[in-house]
Amino acid sequence: MKNMWTRKIILLSAIAVLLAVYICQLALGGKNKVKMLILEEPVDSVTITNGDVKLSISKDGENWFVEENGKGKLPCQLNRANGIVNAINEIKVLGSVASGSDADKERYGLDHGIYVEAYVGEKLLRTLSVGKNTATGSQCYATIDGKNAVNLVQGALRSTFEITADEIIEKEKEADDSEEKNTEPDSVE
Repeated sequence: MKNMWTRKIILLSAIAVLLAVYICQLALGGKNKVKMLILEEPVDSVTITNGDVKLSISKDGENWFVEENGKGKLPCQLNRANGIVNAINEIKVLGSVASGSDADKERYGLDHGIYVEAYVGEKLLRTLSVGKNTATGSQCYATIDGKNAVNLVQGALRSTFEITADEIIEKEKEADDSEEKNTEPDSVE
């Protein structure tokens, strides 16, 4: 009879210990969840710096315009401009991968990364430094809002921001403009 009570006490103690471990895992495991960084205000201009190329995308009314290295504004494709703005508006951070030392920045491609700034009017809303894409190509490494921590971010942001003005200008309007310039009125002889 004494052995039966001892077994029950040991079994109940083991259950209590396992329950405590489970509760600790739930409490501590909740800190490393995916974070969504969503801007509250609408972005109306974006500056993308990639090496020597500085691309400015700005909204004027309902239309988007692109300017490369200060050389004249051209109409921008609406879907490309919206894709860039959406990539900045909602960033899904999967986790922090490094503290952001110089060696980390080189390892994750942030030493020669793409620097992105988003504005509403003159107010800076978000800064991104985008590094390498991961091997799968569906995530990339980035630092966000001037913080040193290197984050793993959902989406191939490098592919989104590694663009030139020629790639995103609205070709149809440009083609229409050049056709109007090339057509001459028929002359009657």
